[in-house]
Amino acid sequence: MKRRLFWIMSLFACAFVATAQHPTRFVDNQDSTITDTQTKLMWMKYEYVNIEGHELPGGSYDKALLWVKTMNRRKHAGYADWRLPSAKELLSLCKVKETRRQYLKIFEQHEKYDEFWSSNRPGKYVATFVWTNGGCAVSQDPEPAEWAKQYDFPVAIPSVRLVRNVK
Repeated sequence: MKRRLFWIMSLFACAFVATAQHPTRFVDNQDSTITDTQTKLMWMKYEYVNIEGHELPGGSYDKALLWVKTMNRRKHAGYADWRLPSAKELLSLCKVKETRRQYLKIFEQHEKYDEFWSSNRPGKYVATFVWTNGGCAVSQDPEPAEWAKQYDFPVAIPSVRLVRNVK
Protein backbone atom coordinates (compact mmCIF):
# COMPACT_ATOMS: atom_id res chain seq x y z
CA MET A 1 0.00 0.00 0.00
CA LYS A 2 2.79 2.43 0.90
CA ARG A 3 4.57 1.64 -2.35
CA ARG A 4 1.42 2.29 -4.41
CA LEU A 5 0.83 5.59 -2.58
CA PHE A 6 4.46 6.55 -3.24
CA TRP A 7 4.01 5.99 -7.02
CA ILE A 8 0.74 7.90 -7.12
CA MET A 9 2.31 10.84 -5.26
CA SER A 10 5.35 10.69 -7.59
CA LEU A 11 3.16 10.80 -10.69
CA PHE A 12 1.19 13.73 -9.28
CA ALA A 13 4.43 15.59 -8.48
CA CYS A 14 5.79 14.97 -12.00
CA ALA A 15 2.56 16.19 -13.58
CA PHE A 16 2.60 19.30 -11.39
CA VAL A 17 6.25 20.10 -12.25
CA ALA A 18 5.68 19.50 -15.97
CA THR A 19 2.71 21.87 -15.95
CA ALA A 20 4.63 24.53 -14.03
CA GLN A 21 7.63 24.31 -16.38
CA HIS A 22 5.59 24.39 -19.61
CA PRO A 23 2.98 27.13 -19.37
CA THR A 24 0.50 27.70 -22.17
CA ARG A 25 2.34 28.94 -25.21
CA PHE A 26 -0.29 31.48 -26.24
CA VAL A 27 -1.54 33.96 -23.65
CA ASP A 28 -4.65 36.03 -24.30
CA ASN A 29 -3.80 39.50 -22.96
CA GLN A 30 -7.51 40.46 -22.85
CA ASP A 31 -6.79 43.56 -25.00
CA SER A 32 -7.26 41.98 -28.44
CA THR A 33 -3.67 40.73 -28.46
CA ILE A 34 -2.08 37.31 -27.92
CA THR A 35 1.48 36.83 -26.66
CA ASP A 36 3.46 33.85 -27.88
CA THR A 37 5.66 32.99 -24.91
CA GLN A 38 7.94 30.84 -27.05
CA THR A 39 8.81 33.39 -29.76
CA LYS A 40 8.30 36.52 -27.61
CA LEU A 41 5.95 37.99 -30.20
CA MET A 42 2.65 39.76 -29.60
CA TRP A 43 0.02 39.07 -32.25
CA MET A 44 -3.24 40.79 -33.02
CA LYS A 45 -5.94 38.40 -31.89
CA TYR A 46 -8.15 39.49 -34.77
CA GLU A 47 -7.26 39.69 -38.44
CA TYR A 48 -8.10 42.41 -40.94
CA VAL A 49 -11.60 41.20 -41.82
CA ASN A 50 -12.61 40.90 -38.14
CA ILE A 51 -11.46 44.45 -37.40
CA GLU A 52 -12.51 46.28 -40.57
CA GLY A 53 -15.64 44.25 -41.36
CA HIS A 54 -14.64 43.46 -44.96
CA GLU A 55 -11.86 41.66 -46.81
CA LEU A 56 -8.59 43.34 -47.63
CA PRO A 57 -9.38 45.25 -50.86
CA GLY A 58 -8.33 42.94 -53.67
CA GLY A 59 -6.19 40.94 -51.25
CA SER A 60 -3.43 43.35 -52.25
CA TYR A 61 0.01 43.31 -50.63
CA ASP A 62 0.21 47.12 -50.92
CA LYS A 63 -3.13 47.43 -49.08
CA ALA A 64 -1.69 45.18 -46.36
CA LEU A 65 1.25 47.58 -45.98
CA LEU A 66 -1.14 50.54 -45.77
CA TRP A 67 -3.12 48.76 -43.05
CA VAL A 68 0.06 48.43 -40.98
CA LYS A 69 0.37 52.23 -41.06
CA THR A 70 -3.33 52.63 -40.23
CA MET A 71 -3.14 50.34 -37.19
CA ASN A 72 -0.01 52.12 -35.94
CA ARG A 73 -1.75 55.48 -36.33
CA ARG A 74 -4.75 54.10 -34.38
CA LYS A 75 -2.35 52.69 -31.74
CA HIS A 76 -4.14 49.36 -31.72
CA ALA A 77 -4.18 47.98 -28.14
CA GLY A 78 -1.97 50.93 -27.14
CA TYR A 79 0.97 50.10 -29.46
CA ALA A 80 2.32 51.88 -32.53
CA ASP A 81 4.97 49.39 -33.64
CA TRP A 82 2.85 46.79 -35.46
CA ARG A 83 4.33 45.20 -38.58
CA LEU A 84 3.75 42.42 -41.07
CA PRO A 85 5.23 39.21 -39.70
CA SER A 86 7.91 37.34 -41.60
CA ALA A 87 6.98 34.04 -43.20
CA LYS A 88 9.07 32.31 -40.53
CA GLU A 89 7.10 34.05 -37.75
CA LEU A 90 3.78 33.07 -39.34
CA LEU A 91 4.97 29.51 -39.82
CA SER A 92 5.85 29.35 -36.12
CA LEU A 93 2.07 29.45 -35.50
CA CYS A 94 1.13 26.59 -37.77
CA LYS A 95 4.05 24.43 -38.91
CA VAL A 96 3.73 21.91 -36.07
CA LYS A 97 0.33 20.20 -35.78
CA GLU A 98 -0.02 20.74 -31.99
CA THR A 99 0.93 24.42 -32.30
CA ARG A 100 -1.58 24.86 -35.14
CA ARG A 101 -4.28 23.32 -32.93
CA GLN A 102 -3.45 25.80 -30.10
CA TYR A 103 -3.33 28.68 -32.60
CA LEU A 104 -6.73 27.88 -34.05
CA LYS A 105 -8.18 27.57 -30.54
CA ILE A 106 -7.11 31.00 -29.21
CA PHE A 107 -6.89 33.29 -32.25
CA GLU A 108 -10.02 34.71 -33.81
CA GLN A 109 -9.83 33.71 -37.45
CA HIS A 110 -12.50 34.34 -40.05
CA GLU A 111 -13.56 31.00 -41.52
CA LYS A 112 -12.91 32.17 -45.08
CA TYR A 113 -9.39 33.51 -44.54
CA ASP A 114 -6.52 31.27 -43.62
CA GLU A 115 -3.77 32.88 -45.70
CA PHE A 116 -1.85 35.86 -44.37
CA TRP A 117 0.61 38.20 -46.05
CA SER A 118 4.14 38.12 -44.68
CA SER A 119 6.85 40.77 -44.87
CA ASN A 120 8.83 38.53 -47.23
CA ARG A 121 8.98 39.86 -50.75
CA PRO A 122 11.48 37.84 -52.79
CA GLY A 123 10.97 39.88 -55.98
CA LYS A 124 9.32 42.95 -57.44
CA TYR A 125 6.36 40.93 -58.67
CA VAL A 126 6.26 38.29 -55.95
CA ALA A 127 5.22 38.37 -52.28
CA THR A 128 4.91 35.54 -49.79
CA PHE A 129 1.90 34.55 -47.74
CA VAL A 130 1.45 31.72 -45.28
CA TRP A 131 -1.44 29.27 -45.33
CA THR A 132 -2.11 28.68 -41.64
CA ASN A 133 -4.33 25.61 -42.04
CA GLY A 134 -1.74 23.88 -44.19
CA GLY A 135 1.38 25.14 -42.45
CA CYS A 136 3.20 26.22 -45.60
CA ALA A 137 4.46 29.39 -47.27
CA VAL A 138 3.51 30.28 -50.84
CA SER A 139 4.70 33.09 -53.11
CA GLN A 140 2.49 34.71 -55.71
CA ASP A 141 1.84 37.95 -57.51
CA PRO A 142 1.22 40.61 -54.82
CA GLU A 143 -1.93 41.69 -56.69
CA PRO A 144 -4.26 38.67 -57.05
CA ALA A 145 -4.93 38.68 -60.77
CA GLU A 146 -8.43 39.56 -61.99
CA TRP A 147 -7.99 37.22 -64.97
CA ALA A 148 -7.30 34.33 -62.60
CA LYS A 149 -10.48 35.05 -60.65
CA GLN A 150 -12.54 35.18 -63.87
CA TYR A 151 -11.41 31.68 -64.87
CA ASP A 152 -11.71 30.24 -61.38
CA PHE A 153 -7.94 29.81 -61.29
CA PRO A 154 -6.79 29.15 -57.69
CA VAL A 155 -5.39 32.46 -56.46
CA ALA A 156 -5.32 33.15 -52.74
CA ILE A 157 -6.81 36.35 -51.35
CA PRO A 158 -4.62 36.72 -48.25
CA SER A 159 -5.68 38.62 -45.19
CA VAL A 160 -3.46 40.36 -42.61
CA ARG A 161 -2.59 39.55 -38.99
CA LEU A 162 -0.05 41.96 -37.52
CA VAL A 163 2.66 41.30 -34.97
CA ARG A 164 5.09 43.20 -32.76
CA ASN A 165 8.08 42.23 -30.67
CA VAL A 166 7.53 41.97 -26.92
CA LYS A 167 10.03 44.12 -25.07
